[in-house]
Amino acid sequence: MSLFSIENSAIQDRIVRETERKLITSISRSQAFQLERLNRFPKRIKLGNRSVGWRLSELMQWVHSGGELSEQVTEGARYETE
Repeated sequence: MSLFSIENSAIQDRIVRETERKLITSISRSQAFQLERLNRFPKRIKLGNRSVGWRLSELMQWVHSGGELSEQVTEGARYETE
C-alpha cells in the first residue's frame, strides 16, 4: 500500500455533519432518514447527545453506486451510541 493510498483512505474516513452530507448526497434530511430506515442509506453515527455524522467513505460509496448501498456497507450498518 502506498503512502498516497493510506492518506487518501484516512481522508475518506472522516466524519461529515448534516450540512456537508446534504451537499454530497443532494437529498433532504427527511429523505435520508427514510432511506436509512430502509437500509438504503448509510447509518448515522451518534457523536453526542444531539449530534450525528456520517462516514465520508460510506456517503461517497452511496453516491457512486447511484444511491444503492453495497452489501459491505449494509452488513456493517450501525447506529453507534458511544
